[in-house]
Amino acid sequence: MSVFTRPRPTATVRRRRVAVVVVAALAGVLGLVAVGPTAAGASGPHRQRVPANFIYLETESDGRCGWGIGIEYPAVAKAVGYDIQYYDGYWQSMEYGSVSTPVAHTKGMTKGMNYFGVTGGNGPAPCDDSDPTEGGRFAKGAKVWAVFAHKQSDGYIEGKVTDEDDSGSAKHRKQDSPAEGVEVKAYGGGHHYSAVSGPGGIYFMKVKPGSYRVVPEDTGDKKGEFTPTYSAVHVKKDETAHADFRLKAGLKVTVTMSHSSVAADGMHVVKATVKATRYGKPARGASIQLTVQPHDEDSALTTAPKVAMCGDSGRIWPTSTMSDDLNLPVSVFTDGKGEYHLTLAAGTVPGGWSLEAWGRNDDGNLSSDAAKASDTKKLSLEALTPTTSRDDFVNELDLLKSQQTWSSTDPAYLASTLSGLAAGGHTTGVHLGGLAYSVANSQHGTVLLVSSAKDAPRVKADSSIANTSATKDDLVLDPAEWDSLQNGGLSLQQALQAGEIKGLPTLAQWEKGTSVAGWSGTAGMAATVPNQGYFQQFGWTYGTACT
Repeated sequence: MSVFTRPRPTATVRRRRVAVVVVAALAGVLGLVAVGPTAAGASGPHRQRVPANFIYLETESDGRCGWGIGIEYPAVAKAVGYDIQYYDGYWQSMEYGSVSTPVAHTKGMTKGMNYFGVTGGNGPAPCDDSDPTEGGRFAKGAKVWAVFAHKQSDGYIEGKVTDEDDSGSAKHRKQDSPAEGVEVKAYGGGHHYSAVSGPGGIYFMKVKPGSYRVVPEDTGDKKGEFTPTYSAVHVKKDETAHADFRLKAGLKVTVTMSHSSVAADGMHVVKATVKATRYGKPARGASIQLTVQPHDEDSALTTAPKVAMCGDSGRIWPTSTMSDDLNLPVSVFTDGKGEYHLTLAAGTVPGGWSLEAWGRNDDGNLSSDAAKASDTKKLSLEALTPTTSRDDFVNELDLLKSQQTWSSTDPAYLASTLSGLAAGGHTTGVHLGGLAYSVANSQHGTVLLVSSAKDAPRVKADSSIANTSATKDDLVLDPAEWDSLQNGGLSLQQALQAGEIKGLPTLAQWEKGTSVAGWSGTAGMAATVPNQGYFQQFGWTYGTACT
């Protein structure tokens, strides 16, 4: 907001229950009128109620945030002063103030508006709060009267202009926020009057009695539309007509996807486009926040459906190093057509995944109009059919004896091979749909874990595998524990290709060193699945997606 200072009128403030008169001191770097103990308010032969509300004003100077909470009210022609009344929740008392010097315009404020400072201070920049009620202290609002030396023969038109797409802070996002700087004009009876809405959205004009057509106009560079477009009012002598207006949202964000459902085979790429318009025209260079669900690190890397999100610069979620917090959204900017294009590489874990795009206003805060300035689209990753149980996995390995699909027993390569076979089961005759694979570390080196895609192991913060009943039934292929003597001297590689694998230990058996035919168990084993800097996870890899 702009830097502002208050003029120095003679101002007095009094509290209901204290009878001491003081002159209010100017407070803080912003020149705010301090509310002090007791003063007799100015009064006149005629008073006219004018619109007023609490507003929050702020400015940054010399690395400090100057802020002020005060009362916004209009400057009224021929007024000789203003009486002010509000309830202060901190003191739990009604406060009375007066400004005895007429003020046409307060420097830094919207033209035609004045500011009565109530409280202020300064702190480290940037200014990061915007609550004009100061946590409810001034929640009961304010009343202001313009004081005239004589009874007036005019009438008045007042109202409030709100903006359904006002920026607001992300913390205090809300609809119908005040719209500042809207010029409201009144036409009728050969007369023409105008007023500009202040920071609190209020406007006020003194007019001759008669019928008027009240029309709002967005004076900003990017024009908006209003509801209603105009208001017809009739103004009587010494009475007030009311006309409110709502600035229709200028920013609109939509998301489109080429598919809403794909097979969870790790082979599909879905095209997506985020489009932003402002008042019906392409919003070039619009800032858009992208958020994916699920986005927590634990599930995103393990049990949840996985979709890598890529833009024109490569993968934008997860980040290339995955060292950033996966809860953090991604910020992108639209091109000359108001669009941002994405490719979504879908993984192998079935389930639902969604992408939310939310537009920002010019000040960088998320738009308050959730209905128009944000959009969410869902992508369903469908389980492969037919599915295979963990118990059937060894039987499926037997079908691989004619498949020369790997040249070593490296678990990482084997996991990638099995994922590929799962995707092409209808042509290979191997039905690995419904299974998930992950490479894990152990005392023997790397091993391959085989689990149900629906119950894939949960990896804890320390990279260890959570102890659950479902996880204990997962199978472990540990090349170091293959007992070649029990299988005619075959190497594990030869046994796999010959279909001679008769069984695999479960994770529980492998950890305890339980004897399983064909395998020599080692007690005290443990498996860990790295979360950071290592992309090979259950059934799919972020590392090879979106290249």
